[in-house]
Amino acid sequence: YLNGQWLGNHTGGYDGFSFDVTGYLKANDNELLVYVFDPSDDGVQPEGKQVTWAISDPKNHQYTPSSGIWQTVWMERVPETYIEDLKIQQASTSSVSVCVRTAASRQGDEAHIPVR
Repeated sequence: YLNGQWLGNHTGGYDGFSFDVTGYLKANDNELLVYVFDPSDDGVQPEGKQVTWAISDPKNHQYTPSSGIWQTVWMERVPETYIEDLKIQQASTSSVSVCVRTAASRQGDEAHIPVR
């Protein structure tokens, strides 16, 4: 939520994600709220996911149950046109494939990638 307005949601583990907050920003005093739901004891979890019953019956579980946001949450200003994703594939020592996905690109926009 930004200033009381729902921006979206993310389901997953370690994947990065972002939301365009342009239309929700105020000139001053913005409030960003992030909520977390972690069904540790329900549903399918990645291997090694903590569960609360592992405290009293650890068996092969090597993790202390913990949950929540484990990385920094931040807001970052980006220009109207910016790189959303960059993939570089080098199948051999003689060729490289570069795929650039941009946001708000316009006809005629170019990306110059020097290769040495």
